[in-house]
Amino acid sequence: MTRRRWIFDNEGNIWRALPGEFRYRLASRLTVDKPHDHAITNLGFASREDTEGWTHIRLDKHKISAIALTSLLYHLSDRPTGRAALSVLNTDWEHEIFGDPRSLYARLEQLSVEIFDEGKQRFLHEPIELDGLRSHDPQVVLYRHWKSQSFEAHNMADLCSDLFGGRFTIARVQPNAEMIIEHMGHGYRVYDNSYVNRACGTRHQDEPDTVYGQWIARTHREVHKSGIPLLEDVDAIIGISRSGRQRVGYRRIVLPFTNPLGEPFLVTASTNCNVNLR
Repeated sequence: MTRRRWIFDNEGNIWRALPGEFRYRLASRLTVDKPHDHAITNLGFASREDTEGWTHIRLDKHKISAIALTSLLYHLSDRPTGRAALSVLNTDWEHEIFGDPRSLYARLEQLSVEIFDEGKQRFLHEPIELDGLRSHDPQVVLYRHWKSQSFEAHNMADLCSDLFGGRFTIARVQPNAEMIIEHMGHGYRVYDNSYVNRACGTRHQDEPDTVYGQWIARTHREVHKSGIPLLEDVDAIIGISRSGRQRVGYRRIVLPFTNPLGEPFLVTASTNCNVNLR
């Protein structure tokens, strides 16, 4: 029986848990009987084990490191599963079965929000008035185009690229209110090209920092539901890698458009600015 196991630690490292090696790398003098269990329940690591077409994910809900969970999500996006079991230690071990990788990934995203509900601390935002901006500010120019409601998504991409230096995202709203990214500019400094190049066809919450993506998705759903544009300053701490975060300040506008066929799409665009809301 072929078995492969990976361990995701609290520094963003991924270890191939080969017999004997993991114990040595964890601590050469460690005397616990089951080092993998010790790493999960005491150190906040997570594990993935593949056996005969099944994937088994294990983590401790009260100990899991945010970095370890983020690293696991990265790993699963690169190496999707088939059938999977998720074991989460809460008071007791709780087990769930999933028949496809998307369902497993969605459940882990949900867990990440439950465990690390950091939105109130990490993503601060403050509304601003359009009247307080200059007539040639890019947010004002884009707002005037929103009032005219005359742009298709591909034309809007060209306009936003010019106005905002490539800091824009256009998402098509599906009938179930899910938003799928159709265009993303290359002007975002916190994203590397590999993410931007594969972003089209994904959701906001599929981005590298899944908690930030969930927050973006929630605010966009509110704009779609209300039909009211959003204009605000944001002071955010964003995970830019498996182990690092960066504080960024920006002024964003989110606008709900409808194309001539009546299909809704959302445009968000932003400019870098010195925002301090902490």
